[in-house]
Amino acid sequence: MARLSQQSRALAASIFSLGWQRTTDSVKPIKSWIDDGKLGQTLVLSDDFFKILSDRAVPLDVEAMARLRHSAFALDVYVWLASRLYKVKKPQFLSWSVLQEQFADRYGGYEFRRDFVNALSAAMAVYHPRPKIDGDTSGPGLTFSSAPPQVRGIKYRR
Repeated sequence: MARLSQQSRALAASIFSLGWQRTTDSVKPIKSWIDDGKLGQTLVLSDDFFKILSDRAVPLDVEAMARLRHSAFALDVYVWLASRLYKVKKPQFLSWSVLQEQFADRYGGYEFRRDFVNALSAAMAVYHPRPKIDGDTSGPGLTFSSAPPQVRGIKYRR
């Protein structure tokens, strides 16, 4: 609990720089941090931070995410696909180096490809309808095509 309290105070004192498309916002995410001693701690999000999160939110299928709980990497890939594919207007090629930079600087070459393909397979198994992705691990990269949003009935900003 002492470590959690310390990390909560550090978060409350931080300033985030959030980049989105051609915009970068610097925002203090926590408006206030309250430790009442009995009920615990409360972090109150700042209005600016809440607005940024609300404006850029991508609703995700909770059941799909639950099925990926065994793999943080597969969950990352699923969220990434869900946040990108509904915005793709024409097929988009991404090289392995771009994908590696996006997901895992700590990986070297083939290990990243193998692990990404495994995570992608797991993410695609729960992604409905299944997106069209072309390419293989021996090629220069993968081509991603448009897919509908994962949660129906919600208006998305492109």
